Amino acid sequence: MKILIATFFGTVAFLFGMIGLDILVHDQTLQEAWRGSPYQFMHSLAYLIVLAWDYKFVTLIAFGIATAIVLVRIVPEIRNQH
Repeated sequence: MKILIATFFGTVAFLFGMIGLDILVHDQTLQEAWRGSPYQFMHSLAYLIVLAWDYKFVTLIAFGIATAIVLVRIVPEIRNQH
């Protein structure tokens, strides 16, 4: 559940960051930035997927490390082994 909450808040923070950058860097109004944010978010997500596909080996290593961290945090027997 904590992972879902962190993912949600991370996504919201990314959206607000994109909107803020559009306003400050690209000289857009708040309405223009808000209207373009879904398209820009989908474009960023697609670019992330393309990067993950291009760097398959690095993605697999990062996914393995993240899975190991989640497993160690969930299962106390693994964490307490010496």
